[in-house]
Amino acid sequence: MKAKYERQYSEKYNERPAPIELIDLFKRILFEVDENGCYIVTSHKYRKKSEYISLSVNGISYYMHRLVWMAFNKKRIGSEILICHKCDNPKCINPEHLFAGTKKDNSQDMKRKGRQGSWALQSIGENKLTDTQIREIFLSTLSSYELAKIYNISSAYVRRIRNGTRCRVITCGLSY
Repeated sequence: MKAKYERQYSEKYNERPAPIELIDLFKRILFEVDENGCYIVTSHKYRKKSEYISLSVNGISYYMHRLVWMAFNKKRIGSEILICHKCDNPKCINPEHLFAGTKKDNSQDMKRKGRQGSWALQSIGENKLTDTQIREIFLSTLSSYELAKIYNISSAYVRRIRNGTRCRVITCGLSY
């Protein structure tokens, strides 16, 4: 049993060295420390639809928090391993706030912290809108584009509300 566990561990946390030394990495970036001890990068731009920064090392692009974890722990990791944040701040690159885990570990961490479900809902805008706002969108004569700008959601989401494919419970009493 022990040999099997060691083989799985070795496969998951590929024992090759990290692509960069931590000291060399921190020479390439500037960051500020916030009130929670999070290191927030100021020298690089965040990706448009993500709160993560990419950095290229030897021609390979890595998310910054993954690169920091690998450099700090002197291990390379595969794509099946997530680097999670103890502080729940996706912009944080403090190696003491990062831990490696699987998707299951990340889900359990979310549930333990009472954050289950909010990511999925936020990604489609559902938790951004009140029942009243959903009714207003449903009944509005404004274009989907105009409503999307007003409510800070996508025009596709506005159309799904109007078609009844989202928020059906709220809009079911209204005529289509």
